[in-house]
Amino acid sequence: PGLSGGWNPAMMSDPTTTPYTLSYTPSNTAVAPSLNMGIKKTGRTSGYNTATIAGINVTITVGYTHFTATFVDQIYVANGTYIQAGDSGSMSVVNSATSTNNDPVGLDFAGSSTSCFMNRMDHIANDFGLSFVQSNF
Repeated sequence: PGLSGGWNPAMMSDPTTTPYTLSYTPSNTAVAPSLNMGIKKTGRTSGYNTATIAGINVTITVGYTHFTATFVDQIYVANGTYIQAGDSGSMSVVNSATSTNNDPVGLDFAGSSTSCFMNRMDHIANDFGLSFVQSNF
């Protein structure tokens, strides 16, 4: 059976599916974000997508149904289509012409029509003692 939203791991590398997803293997080492760093992710809704980090150490207040929450030291992407509803939890990795390491850099969690935000994956990995499994489904 497929996952929520109709996405299924079998869609990896199949250009006939919508949204089209591109297969890559994340490395097991999270890295700190930097300005103008190229990133990519495969989200449940938007599929494969690329962007550039436009801001780091950003503070954002997000309104939820019954409360607001303030997040500090976040990653900012000035692209409203990079993260769409349903993509939260997708992992962004480094997208570089000089490296195929696909190092984890952010955990996607909020977006609007003009911008997107991610938690820093290096902080998450450190705070929770995480390591990343390398798999292509």
